[in-house]
Amino acid sequence: MPPPPTQGTDVYAGIQLHAKDFVDLAIAHGRRVVIVGAGKTALDCVSSIVATNTATSVTLLYRQAHWPLPRRMMFTSVRSLLFNRAMTAMLPPYYTAGLGTHAAGRVMEPLRRAFWRGVE
Repeated sequence: MPPPPTQGTDVYAGIQLHAKDFVDLAIAHGRRVVIVGAGKTALDCVSSIVATNTATSVTLLYRQAHWPLPRRMMFTSVRSLLFNRAMTAMLPPYYTAGLGTHAAGRVMEPLRRAFWRGVE
């Protein structure tokens, strides 16, 4: 499948690939690579190129930054689950917290770990 039609692609002399056709990292060897989009597949392409130090440079081009998470987790929306005041209990106590807060943090550690493993 060719990449989606975009204005100016007809004058571009380099290689244009859809992510599903990017199966051999040798294509990027020694080249300057631009990846359009910031979805999970785009991040997979970037991470494989960077991890193998294949390309001369890699640029990720996208409209708006976002955190690639599913819309729903653990039977509720991600926003309701992660962006609320109760989430502070799922973070380690701040270093200036008192002894009681640090003791409570140690007690909550197994629950925190289980929660974040579920999010992963």
